Parts: sequence; structure tokens; C-alpha cells
Amino acid sequence: MIESRIDKIVRELNLSKGTPFGQQSHPYQTVQQAFKRATTMAFTCSISTSLVLVIIWPKRAWLLSASCESRPVCGMEERLVITLRYLGNGTSFRSLAFSFRMGKTTVAEIVYETVVAIWEELQPIHMPVPSEENLRSVAAGFLSNWNFPNCVGAIDGKHVPIRCPSNSGSMFFNYKKFFSVTLQGVSDANYRFINIDVGGYGKQSDGGTFQASEFYRALTDGKINLPKHSFLPQTNVVAPYVLIGDEAYPLLPFVLKPSVARICLWIKSASTRDCREQEKQLNVPLDC
Repeated sequence: MIESRIDKIVRELNLSKGTPFGQQSHPYQTVQQAFKRATTMAFTCSISTSLVLVIIWPKRAWLLSASCESRPVCGMEERLVITLRYLGNGTSFRSLAFSFRMGKTTVAEIVYETVVAIWEELQPIHMPVPSEENLRSVAAGFLSNWNFPNCVGAIDGKHVPIRCPSNSGSMFFNYKKFFSVTLQGVSDANYRFINIDVGGYGKQSDGGTFQASEFYRALTDGKINLPKHSFLPQTNVVAPYVLIGDEAYPLLPFVLKPSVARICLWIKSASTRDCREQEKQLNVPLDC
């Protein structure tokens, strides 16, 4: 009952959309000025609002449907502002619907369509499939910034909390005891993503997410060419180029993980001490 009343109010607000009230009348200029002051955006590329519009919207004219009798069409600037508001602070669709005087379903469709458009148009420019030359540049960055040779990226995963999808069982329930999807990222020496994989089941480990990703298949199938093995600095030792990850990742020819030798030595030492204590108590020699 309350939802129907709210929808009725929103429809009435839609009829007065052309009036200079509400956040849709001025946020684009505010955001544009903020972008001019900023040097980079969250997805690590320096770009202005106008450039986003110039790149995306000429190829996405289908997003701007013809105006209907009840209200004018939602313009490209307004679509972008709504999407950035949602991505920037996680504002709910209902709140954005009131702020911009449109329906909640309309806001949801705008955010989805705009995010898809941004990804499809900007991903080949700012996050393309890594080439051998790009990976050599990343390795040079790790050597100069972190003194780590032959490294083409640092890989790790992140659990993003979600509501449990219907009929999903425990597929999205992770070891931290909440429902999530996994985000796997590979970054260069300057913390910039060079590859991401989003949408894995929360129950998957980091290693399982990696082996189920397109990035892993591209590496194993040879679609991504790692640089050829080279000498380590100031040595005659030849080593491959690798990704570095934590203990959750498998040890592979192109993945390097921390050594567990210290852990094994500690366990062996602790076991030996326990064995000696039992020998003293039982007065019987044991094979430790």
C-alpha cells in the first residue's frame, strides 16, 4: 500500500520534471567542476565528464529513447550523474528516484545501461588484454619501485558482501560467514588494475577463483604472452616472469607464492619437542 502511494507521488513529480527543482537541475555542472579539479578517477584513468560523454554516447544512441508525452527524455548528462552518484556512495535506487524525480525502476535501468556502456567502451582503452610489451613495463615498475625482479603483477581477491540470491544454497556463503561475490584483481607496481574478474561464487577460495577466471585460461592457453625468461639482476640465474600472490594461490610456473618452509620447520620443531616429552614420560625411545 505504501509502495503504491510512493510510486504515485513519483509519477506526479515526473510530470513537473522540467521545473528547475530537484537535484537533476544542477548536479552535472557540479560534477564536471569536480572532475576538472581531480587528476584521476577511481578506475585509475585521467578523464573528464565531457570525454566520457564524447566517447560513449555517440555509439550508444539507443540509450536515449524518444521523449514521451508525460516528461522529457533523461539526457546523457543526467544518466552519467545518476550512475556516478550510485557508484560513488552506494545511494539506494529509491533515494536517487526521489532526488532526480523519476521511478525506481527507471534509475535501476539507467545505472545498469550506463555501467555496461562505460565498461564496453572504456575497457579496451584503459584495461586492454595485457601485451608482452605492457607486461615488461609492469615488471620494470616492480623492479624500480619494490626491488622485485620479473614480476608482472600482484594478484589478490576480495569478498564483496551481497544479499543471499534466491535458491542459491551455500554457493555464495564464504568462510567469513557472510554471503558475497568475489572480486579478483591484478595490479601493477603503482596499485593500478591491469586485469579484474568479478562475479565468482563466495564459497570459492582465491585459488579457485583464479583458476575459474578468464585471465587464468588466457595464460594457460597462450592468449596472454608472458615475457621470455630472463636473467635476474646482477646474476647469471635465469628466471621466469611471474604473478605474486598470497598462500591461497597455487604454485604454478607463472604464479609465485610465499614459501612455507618456515612454517614447516616450526611444525617439525614443535612435533619433535612433543615427541621428546613423551619419551621422558614413558621412558621408552620413540621414532620421531
